[in-house]
Amino acid sequence: MSRSTPTRPPVADGPGPTDVAAIAQAIGLSIIAVIPGFLPGALAVSLRAEFGFGPSMLGLLISWFFFATGALSTVLGRLVERLGIPTSLMVGAVLSGSGLAGVALAPSTPWLLVAMTFGGAANAITQPAVNARLSQRIPPGHLGLAIGIKQSAIPAATLLAGLAVPTLGVWIGWRQTFAVAAAVAFASAVLARRTADRGGVGVVRRRLRTRDLPEVTSLVILGFAGLLGAAAATSLGAFFVDAAVEGGMAEANAGLYFALASTVGITSRVLVGWHADARPHGSPYGRIAALLAIGVPGFLLLSTAVPVLYVIGGLLAYGFGWAWTGLFHFAVVSQNPTAPAAATGVVQAGNSIGAGAGPLVLGWVAETVSYQAAWIGAAGLGLSAAAFTLVGRAHLRRARHRASAAYLAEIRPLTDEGAVTVADGVRATDHVTDHLDVTLYRLAPGAWIEAPSTPRSGVVLVLSGSRYRIRIAGIDGDAAVGEHLPLPANRAWSLRNDGEGPLVVARAVAHGRISP
Repeated sequence: MSRSTPTRPPVADGPGPTDVAAIAQAIGLSIIAVIPGFLPGALAVSLRAEFGFGPSMLGLLISWFFFATGALSTVLGRLVERLGIPTSLMVGAVLSGSGLAGVALAPSTPWLLVAMTFGGAANAITQPAVNARLSQRIPPGHLGLAIGIKQSAIPAATLLAGLAVPTLGVWIGWRQTFAVAAAVAFASAVLARRTADRGGVGVVRRRLRTRDLPEVTSLVILGFAGLLGAAAATSLGAFFVDAAVEGGMAEANAGLYFALASTVGITSRVLVGWHADARPHGSPYGRIAALLAIGVPGFLLLSTAVPVLYVIGGLLAYGFGWAWTGLFHFAVVSQNPTAPAAATGVVQAGNSIGAGAGPLVLGWVAETVSYQAAWIGAAGLGLSAAAFTLVGRAHLRRARHRASAAYLAEIRPLTDEGAVTVADGVRATDHVTDHLDVTLYRLAPGAWIEAPSTPRSGVVLVLSGSRYRIRIAGIDGDAAVGEHLPLPANRAWSLRNDGEGPLVVARAVAHGRISP
């Protein structure tokens, strides 16, 4: 029997200095990882003039970056679980710097595609590593805001790319602009390793198969919704400036409007993350669907090519139609705490393939038909993404219900015969079933306990009770009677009975495979 020592119930504090540093590092490294995919779009006019390609080739260039990310995300997400966070972050920065330097030195278009492959690999390993870092370093009630700030790195990258047009791009040339970005990336690799070493190694190093992820089918469905949404949204970063210039806007003005829209995108992602923390009991996937749907009119306004409506449409599309990604990552990380990097890799594969396919397909539409037709197509993709998000949410709910029912069927027959007192008003007993190692906790009214952690991941299942609180470090959520919460390995957790009757909770760790 694992006994626990009564201590003061944990209080959810705000982020401390170390947590703020983790968020700042996450933003910086995420920008470094993703900027190779957006800087070519901002400097598209200069690149097209030198290499002589049209919108479809520009779309292929941007798409190649995201296809590389999508193709490698699942594999590299699992690799993060093996390498640990510090090494993964350093590798990502080095790969990004290599890709940016490759663009700066590229003698022809094929070399641009090779450079984008390095950039895509950087993004594929950096995003899961950063999400894993935040899931472990940020306390419950603040993870949504932290990931929202971190995901603002993507519009921040487009903001920097937009500002590069009237500044570095005009003053020193597009090749030198990429060279400066590469130097920053290589410097960040050293800082990433040093900062990470001070903060700990991160995830436990282990082998993990994708099919062993909880709710992997639901993740795949949600990843497809992300594919559709990203196909629409990423086209903003790829074509906003080029389409505006083709519609008669000056290149410098188009770059500044691009930066303005990116600023709106940054703000909206942070606000959406804050709202997720303030209203933790709502459905994050329902909110994602709503954001995608509200962004659709923005794409339609872009299709008018009227300068004023074009700017308004860009702000609406950025502010809503591309604000969902932070909330998406928050939902995946917070609901898959036992393997946040691997889960991120699964959904990022869908997001990145969509981010690659969108500019490729819509770039072809823009070149063969018009940019107006391309923006209308983006609106259709956004609406479809909202619908599939709701489908994924429904599938996820059914999967969790089946999993809880499977655990209940095995745990319900157990009794607390032979229970021992482990804290004031708390008795516990251990059981071994066909598939599970189970500890039953019975808490008297008003009792509380900090339960011992386990070296293996498992679940916490509520068997009976009326008013209670369960807190697992890094997870902000409550389980209703008959439902379970995931319990990551070596993670502290606590129980408190606020009801008038007894509270019975089970901690279950699988020693075999249980089929839900």
